[in-house]
Amino acid sequence: MKYLKVYLIAMLIIIVGTIILGSLSYANIISENIFNILKSLTVFLSSFLGGYTLGGKASEKGYLEGVKIGSFISLTFLIIGFLLYRKFRLQKFILSLLILLVSVLGSIIGINKKKEKNKNH
Repeated sequence: MKYLKVYLIAMLIIIVGTIILGSLSYANIISENIFNILKSLTVFLSSFLGGYTLGGKASEKGYLEGVKIGSFISLTFLIIGFLLYRKFRLQKFILSLLILLVSVLGSIIGINKKKEKNKNH
């Protein structure tokens, strides 16, 4: 249940962020290149936050929590990409690996912050 909640929040951040960025791009407030960069950053940020949240809740091996949530998010993007384009793209695979890495990094930082907080109290 905790994975579903974090996953849905991460996906909501991605969807809302993409809608806002798309609106800014449509109104010619930001360029297409900036839009693509910010869209990727939104995905990475939500992945990091998901990993951080789960890592903070883990008692040990926080990186596994990051692998789990990162895998859920990456698989979602790979499946949607395959359904829309019907072909495998190396760029999407690399993006998925980066999402996985960022979520693992977030979970490692999350569990370390938890340990640091517990050590001080």
